Amino acid sequence: MAERSDLWLDLAADIPITPTPWAMVGDFNATLQSHEKKGPGNFSMGSAAESFCNEQWLTIFQDSSQVVLPRIASDHGSILMTAIASQCPLNCPLRFHQFWMDHEEFNNVVASSWFEWIAGPPIVVLTSKLKRLKGVLKTWARSAFPHIERELEDAKTALNQIHDQIAREGMNDYLFASEADVKTGLVKALENHEKIWAKKVRIRWLKVGDRNSKYFHLSVKMRRNKNTIRVLKRPDGTMVEGQNQIGEYIVDFFERFHKEAPIETHADLLDNIPKVLNQMDCYRLDSLPGNEEIRRAVWELDPDSSPGPDGFSGAFFCKCWSLVEVEVCNAVRQFFSTGYMPHGVNNNFLVLIPKVEGANTLDRFRPLCMGNFFCKIISKVMAMRLEPLLLRLISEEQGAFQKGKLIHDNISVASELANLMFSATKVGSIGCINF
Repeated sequence: MAERSDLWLDLAADIPITPTPWAMVGDFNATLQSHEKKGPGNFSMGSAAESFCNEQWLTIFQDSSQVVLPRIASDHGSILMTAIASQCPLNCPLRFHQFWMDHEEFNNVVASSWFEWIAGPPIVVLTSKLKRLKGVLKTWARSAFPHIERELEDAKTALNQIHDQIAREGMNDYLFASEADVKTGLVKALENHEKIWAKKVRIRWLKVGDRNSKYFHLSVKMRRNKNTIRVLKRPDGTMVEGQNQIGEYIVDFFERFHKEAPIETHADLLDNIPKVLNQMDCYRLDSLPGNEEIRRAVWELDPDSSPGPDGFSGAFFCKCWSLVEVEVCNAVRQFFSTGYMPHGVNNNFLVLIPKVEGANTLDRFRPLCMGNFFCKIISKVMAMRLEPLLLRLISEEQGAFQKGKLIHDNISVASELANLMFSATKVGSIGCINF
């Protein structure tokens, strides 16, 4: 125990005091608690080969990982640690930040770009205006918010200088007003700094409380490092490495997965399905939506959901609804009247989220599609119209599709029925229960 304590004290003493990136790799051979020993078998003071690093290391080398190599002549496995410097992708999409909307010039910047005339069908007009607005907002944000980190540091430095001057000369009206102005700027810089990192980390349960910028920083870096795909295994057992090769393999996999396959139509089966909806119900489903119905769909969608390729979240449409209402509503009505979506409007970002730790095959990743908010509005309008008809379309036996019920409820019902049969009769049998 004493040797273990000395080991950890020595490691803590060797860590640089200044914010210097560092990493340690080795066989520490000392675990503090039994739960730190992973794998089958009883707990013992065996090999604890691990690697450690600090936040500054993850800032520079976001793609850091370790691999335990096979044991050959020893009972210890060698550790191979790789660290690659962060690189910004060449085709990085627009990242619309919600604190932009708090700027006093935001509405004027959007209006000056939005009201410029564009000819064409409503959907083309909407997408063209959003595309043009992206470039305008990028240019404006660089001047209005030059550098969030630097702005925060400058605000802290200015406040320290005011405090030093107050300590030397004493408080007066000028220094009192200067201190108030600098504090206001610091609070605003802290808010912007926290908002941008809170959005990156996407922690929904943390709504109020103390500022958690450092927590957000670590969460973002750890999540990026954990979700980075470094190698994939093909069905034949061969490995795919390298970002370009991995990207080509993923694209080929999902293209083959979603490839259209020939099917046989059985139109005669449709005659056996009872017609539950009447003519009035069909008319309501097919009718063109009004502005108020579209607005209600926009407000019921999650404003903080991940944006699609156009970069605009629901919060932007809610904030600028008075400016974009006409174009959005006309575009939605065009889709309902024609049933046609121009090529590229319904493009999505495909994100692969690992289901388990150490996922290395595509079946162990959960694919998520992030679409443009305009397409989400259309889907929401359809869902709102279909909701009051579901009670007639879903039978009582289809519990998994009924609101407030889960398919796992059927397992509980079957278990209760089995218990009742055993308790009610001395001799009995259980048949097949279908749900």
